[in-house]
Amino acid sequence: MARQFSALLLAAFSLLAVGGCASTQRAWDSTTRTVGGWFSSNSVSADGVSAAELPVLFIARSNVTARFGPDTKARSAGALQKGDRVARLEVQANWVRVWIPETGRVAWVSRDVVQPDGGGNSVKGTVPFNALLPFRVIATLANLREEPDPKATVVAELKHGTEIRFLDARGGWMKVADPSRKRMGWIASGAVGRSY
Repeated sequence: MARQFSALLLAAFSLLAVGGCASTQRAWDSTTRTVGGWFSSNSVSADGVSAAELPVLFIARSNVTARFGPDTKARSAGALQKGDRVARLEVQANWVRVWIPETGRVAWVSRDVVQPDGGGNSVKGTVPFNALLPFRVIATLANLREEPDPKATVVAELKHGTEIRFLDARGGWMKVADPSRKRMGWIASGAVGRSY
């Protein structure tokens, strides 16, 4: 049994290493995670979501100015240094909205100063729900699953109108948190719509 588990871990790390050689765009569109549970019981709390559940980016340049808006004229939110790690919240054209663990701030940085962290690192802290993009279920009933697969185990059934928060995306699936039930999982993208 231990050998099988070790073989699975080795295979998973091999896949992560191969994924690191893929094009930059594929890296942006995919999610790299450490081997382990995406759905640990303490990942969603009354305060928000563990930052470890979000994609990790690292700052690739020195003295990067984070801003309170996606514009070079927006007010400064502080400086980030090369090697700092942040949690990715959203990508909008040439800007990335991030959560900065050291300050707990949500800010924007230019897309060309960050890179996906393929090293399996995570960011510590709790990202408040109001920092995460809001969506709602538009289907009559939608399954929240453990993995982005229609055959994966169902974590919960979400009714029409349920408010959820965006964490990540993969293919036709979205990783979301359900603040009311303090659950997290994957939902088909076609079953949700943006809440404004």
